[in-house]
Amino acid sequence: MADTYTRRRELARTVLRHAQGKPVTYAELARGGIDNPAQAVYGLELQGEAVMHIAGGVALAPGSIAPLPESAPD
Repeated sequence: MADTYTRRRELARTVLRHAQGKPVTYAELARGGIDNPAQAVYGLELQGEAVMHIAGGVALAPGSIAPLPESAPD
């Protein structure tokens, strides 16, 4: 079973991918069940994800957003 840090990071990645490049606030990430959303986003950056810090939140850079699988988990 993945540790809490890994789970938060992967959940943040999923939320940002579903936003399709639109900004997501840290408050929205927290409401989505991600404790310490800034740490989760930082973890994505450490893994090499291109995260844009923009007014209104954070988003994955357009070129870094891989297509979602056909049966994406809820």
